[in-house]
Amino acid sequence: MTDTRDPEVSDRSPDAELDGLQVDALFAARALVNELDDIWGHVTCRLPDGSGFLLKHLRIPARGFDPDEIMTFDYSGRRLTGSQKDPWEIPLYTAAYRSRPDVQSVIHIHPPVATALSTTGQAIYALTHEGLEFGDGLPVFDGDLIDTDELGELAAAALGSSPACVLKGHGAIVAGTTIRQATTRSIALERTARQIVWASSVGRPQVLPQRIRDHIIAKRAGDEPEVWRYLEWAAGR
Repeated sequence: MTDTRDPEVSDRSPDAELDGLQVDALFAARALVNELDDIWGHVTCRLPDGSGFLLKHLRIPARGFDPDEIMTFDYSGRRLTGSQKDPWEIPLYTAAYRSRPDVQSVIHIHPPVATALSTTGQAIYALTHEGLEFGDGLPVFDGDLIDTDELGELAAAALGSSPACVLKGHGAIVAGTTIRQATTRSIALERTARQIVWASSVGRPQVLPQRIRDHIIAKRAGDEPEVWRYLEWAAGR
């Protein structure tokens, strides 16, 4: 299988790689709270040893718990490490990771504009360069609380091979080859939703032509997400 890990950490020892992923997960959680005004999601990533995935809550836990704690789970949803209560939607992650071997990071978020837009029957699609990965429209899944294995499998099937899946009236599932890519896709999802709302208020927006999408994606191949670098710069990281 092709190695899709972050090139900055793939040559490190497993312990060093895990440390790097934990740093990125913590930074991603803080960035998503600031960018999306959402505290209820999670940032996850596969563990380097293949035993499962790490998970960072976006929200701050109750007093007495470490707000920077990163939990780990195996692919059956059993907690490996961590003292906080297990998230209700662990089946969302276990199913996504089992169905997408190409994916290293899965993020669940509740971006306000994208979530509201999902209730109208309007798709989130490649309107501008920023959302070009969303193609002719992201898949939409019912807005259930994905807290059973059955719902997890259905949500993973809806995600399919797409970069993201919108949960109607609930939020979104975003996948990536790294935490950085999944994070920047999450931000692009909300920005694209805003652009669609703005454009729809004055006219009839059109999907970005396929030839333009293909050209830009080819030009960006292998590049680190630019939005991630901006987030680091803005945070003084």
